Amino acid sequence: MARVQIRFESDEIPNKLSALAKRKGYVGREEFLREVLEDIAYEERVKAVEARYEALLERHEKLMTVVSDALAMNLELGLLRSPFQLEGGNEDE
Repeated sequence: MARVQIRFESDEIPNKLSALAKRKGYVGREEFLREVLEDIAYEERVKAVEARYEALLERHEKLMTVVSDALAMNLELGLLRSPFQLEGGNEDE
C-alpha cells in the first residue's frame, strides 16, 4: 500500500482537519483525507464522464424531437392513428 506523509510547522492545521473530519462524521482525520484525496485524483475523469453524459443527453433530446415531429406529421397526414383515439372510441373510424 502506498503511503503519503505530510509534515506541518505546527499542530494547527492537523487539529483543524481532525475537527472537520469529526464534524463531517468520519472516524478520523486519515479516513477524511483519504476520501478528499481520492476525489481530487478522480476529479478530471469524473468531469470528462459528466461532459460526455451531458453531450449524450443533448443528442438524445434532439433525436427524440426529430422522432416526435415525424410522428406528429404522420398523424396529421393520416398515415398513423393515435393510440389515444382508439381508447373508448369506435375502431371502425
